[in-house]
Amino acid sequence: MTVEPRTPTNLHVGQGGVETAAAYGEHKAGKSGAGLDPAELREYQASDAAHDIDWKATARLNSPFVRQYEAETDRTMALLVDHRATMATGHDGERKLDFVREVAASFTANASQYNDHLGLYTVGDGGLTSSDAPASMASHYRAIRSWLFDLEPTEADTGSATHSHDPATARQQASQLSDDDASAFGSTLQPYFADTTTYIQRIDSDPLFATTRTHIRRLKGTVWTVILTDDSNPVELRETVKLARRGDDHVLVFLTPTVLFEPGGLADMEAAYERYVEFEELRRELSNLSRVEAFEVAPGDRLAALLTTRRQARA
Repeated sequence: MTVEPRTPTNLHVGQGGVETAAAYGEHKAGKSGAGLDPAELREYQASDAAHDIDWKATARLNSPFVRQYEAETDRTMALLVDHRATMATGHDGERKLDFVREVAASFTANASQYNDHLGLYTVGDGGLTSSDAPASMASHYRAIRSWLFDLEPTEADTGSATHSHDPATARQQASQLSDDDASAFGSTLQPYFADTTTYIQRIDSDPLFATTRTHIRRLKGTVWTVILTDDSNPVELRETVKLARRGDDHVLVFLTPTVLFEPGGLADMEAAYERYVEFEELRRELSNLSRVEAFEVAPGDRLAALLTTRRQARA
């Protein structure tokens, strides 16, 4: 007997409030070779096998031609699932973690269908909580699904909480300290804004970034990293995505907007919409990076209520 947790009943995955129609994990090979779907005709070469000759095209063109097909290739995917304390936001069965778990389970099902190599890396507040390198066995897919449904949010380490801006923001703030005003206050603060060492050290120890650097970046071949998290730490997320997409690698980001999960998040619709706009700016910023696509994962009814109220207010 298999016991699974309650699952969300109104899962929305999309971009800018528009639900995506594509199934998670579907992909095309992008290579030519032996396969099922025809790709193109080309002239026969001495190294081609006789059974690859397209006799109808050869008769029509009065010269031997072969037809290439789309190759059926495997994909290496790495699921990076955040189950830190912030992912506990929401009602029972409707938490952020419950929503991203459903997306991760969909990727697992598609990986099994396509026989993709799939790995799982889970991250809690203290760092990496479990890891399983990519593989493509039926037992491996079942184990990943089991691990996903066993995940619970970890407890936040409030004693070590720190805050940091990325170097570009730090430099901008440093420039706003007036050089003409040689106050003791400005002179004291400016080196802290200008120095990026603290930022680098902090990002290097952040769980998502550290797991990507230590485990995912060491995987061989072209890797598709699927990051499932929230919008609580945009600085860490940006750097993690940039690291994961290096080389020819691709990144899919599935983000939960905190405002749509907080029990009282929609009490003030105007304030809630402003927070959603900030979230959407972050999602678009990530999607604008090459080889990156970012999606929102949210309760569809709450998102629809927010956007409908906004449209009515503007009418």
